[in-house]
Amino acid sequence: MDHELELLVSNLRSGLSSFSCWSDEAFGKLWNRNRLSTQIGIKEDMDGFDKVNAALLWSVIENRRRLLVGMPEGLQHRPSALLATGLIKAFLDTQGKPCARDVVYFGSRLGIREDLSLVTLNRESLREFFTVTFSRRDMAAGVTLPDKLPRLICIYSPIDPASSLRQTNPFLIAVDCSDQSDVPWLPEILKYAASKSIPMIAWSSNPLSEIHSYFNSHDVPVFSWPAHFLHDHKERRAISKDDPVRVFGHNIREIQLLPCELTGEDVDTYSDLLSQAQHALSHARSMSNGQVSRDAVL
Repeated sequence: MDHELELLVSNLRSGLSSFSCWSDEAFGKLWNRNRLSTQIGIKEDMDGFDKVNAALLWSVIENRRRLLVGMPEGLQHRPSALLATGLIKAFLDTQGKPCARDVVYFGSRLGIREDLSLVTLNRESLREFFTVTFSRRDMAAGVTLPDKLPRLICIYSPIDPASSLRQTNPFLIAVDCSDQSDVPWLPEILKYAASKSIPMIAWSSNPLSEIHSYFNSHDVPVFSWPAHFLHDHKERRAISKDDPVRVFGHNIREIQLLPCELTGEDVDTYSDLLSQAQHALSHARSMSNGQVSRDAVL
């Protein structure tokens, strides 16, 4: 490993160790002792990516901040790993206190409830500990909050997300942007969370979406896993939670940047054609008005 890479890995480890949760006893019991696992696909422990994402969420809650996580890929268990961590953190922070304790999940993928039920805590399904309620649009009036344990409230494609949040008064807001190129109801949620200082975490597996730009333009931190993590599934799943930064040293040294300079009499023509294609795609993107057309442009 060269000096620059050693410095990068050292800084990454230093940054992770600066999270208070990295030495927090409750976080350590949850993540360092493999108490969380999943039965989505094949049964396996959560990996180092999930641990780093969980540390980010833990910090978001403790500092009452907002954050977007750019997922390294679209593995099905990652959102439920985050939600499990949020529910457990809500239980730990609100135990015996008369305060908001629910986690409100906004998304468009209906399978999250089933995914969460396949996450186990000490080999017991999470559904044995937490209640999951479901709404296709918005919460009905007169929602009754649970007496003791946090509850996950799932709301899909909301018409009036601010109204739902006022009625539920959540401990944490979670927004699943999945691979969508745009989420029209996201701005209202972000605005409400900021105005009420409610911790909020969102995640996206589409690095080309407008969502990343939207968060950046509103000075909300964005943590994006590097794109080269997409390439080696087997090695990625073997990332240790004891040293999740090891993946950087393993993968980055294999990347070579080779500059390519085009020469010849056809270079200008080729460049013009690329420029025209770029303008055409940009124009098509501004005209797209549905998921199919947006996906076609991407």
